[in-house]
Amino acid sequence: MGSAADTRTATINYAALRDANNKSIAVGDGLGFPVEQWQAGDVLVQRHQLFVSAATVEDDYVLYTGIYRLNDFVQLSTVPLTATLRVQR
Repeated sequence: MGSAADTRTATINYAALRDANNKSIAVGDGLGFPVEQWQAGDVLVQRHQLFVSAATVEDDYVLYTGIYRLNDFVQLSTVPLTATLRVQR
């Protein structure tokens, strides 16, 4: 995780559906929120559409959300959501 000093660049929030091996099977990037505009207590809300390939195996997957720096793609935070999602055909 980066420090506050290295977040002074454009950031992108994302959602990723990952399998048991932590491999992303679907990813949705969102709009960036300029760090210069962040204030203590801010809540960032973003909708994501994830498109799962028809070839994806029917199984349970975990949905993650997080923020990464746009200039070097370093993840600043990643949070697994509490629910496991079932991909079904």
